[in-house]
Amino acid sequence: MKRPPLNLIVDLAAALLFAGMTATGYILYGPLPPGTNKSHVLWGLSRHQWGEVHTGISLALLASLTVHVALHWPWVVVVVRRQFGLATADHGRHLRAAGVTLAVIGTVLVAFAWAARWSVRERPDPCCVEPAGPAETDAASPSGAGESPKWNEVDEILRASCLSCHGPGRARSGFRVDRRDDFVAGRGPGRPLVVPGDSRNSPLIALLSGRRSDIAFPGRHRLPEGEVGVIARWIDAGAAWGDAVSDK
Repeated sequence: MKRPPLNLIVDLAAALLFAGMTATGYILYGPLPPGTNKSHVLWGLSRHQWGEVHTGISLALLASLTVHVALHWPWVVVVVRRQFGLATADHGRHLRAAGVTLAVIGTVLVAFAWAARWSVRERPDPCCVEPAGPAETDAASPSGAGESPKWNEVDEILRASCLSCHGPGRARSGFRVDRRDDFVAGRGPGRPLVVPGDSRNSPLIALLSGRRSDIAFPGRHRLPEGEVGVIARWIDAGAAWGDAVSDK
């Protein structure tokens, strides 16, 4: 095959791969953000599977760019020598220079891969966090220091802060704050959001405290400490539900 058609094929492949990498990157950032792997799919693929597609396309793009540089290496050498006023070298030196360059790049990539592989550490379970302290809870609860919060107080907090994104009109991630089952039924292999009598092991408290880094936009779910304290005390008291919460 002649060089010009080969260059064209390689360049077209690189352009298509770049477009594919951009598209899959958008999928991982927008339609399937972090925290949706177990609950959402796009065209039959989960976020993790789309991540594998994105990685495969990225590696293919790297390979195509490597071929592109190899095809144009003599031109690269000529430009560099002209830029720095170096004497013209023979073809053998060009090949040796190319080999050394590729060896250096390969060494850097291997070192990076090794460092990334052995730097991974297991992260503690973000669901289990300490609830708000008793002093904060007592001060924030309208029920008084010696009385546990009622559901209507918790419902008022959740409706004011969460209903616009997790209500009848719009239920992001399929979750609604006006459905009891969405709190007490586990989503996939995960634990329920509310464990009655145990706010420490109720993921809802970690979520509303802004300590869940494995979900999309964790800061948007954060509530004031006083309100989190009210909800934590309600859970510790048994999480009694009111009539306002539907099971449907």
